[in-house]
Amino acid sequence: MRHTLTFEPDVDAALAATCRSTGKPLKEVVNSLLRTGLALQESLKSAPPFVIEPVSMGGIRPGISLDSISALESLIEEDSHR
Repeated sequence: MRHTLTFEPDVDAALAATCRSTGKPLKEVVNSLLRTGLALQESLKSAPPFVIEPVSMGGIRPGISLDSISALESLIEEDSHR
């Protein structure tokens, strides 16, 4: 089946380089790369979703308030000098 495609300059350069390095014609290179990309897209659809499991870090130490940034900065400074 015949189609007309317009490639962006970077894609055109990469295709030309691939044709030169493999010695294959543009049609063969484009078809091969499209097959690979389409197969990858299908495999990604069937991949299980990435899930992050939260882990408790122990919470905030007693007596520490998150209401004052300057107080928190002072606590960080104290901890860094220990």
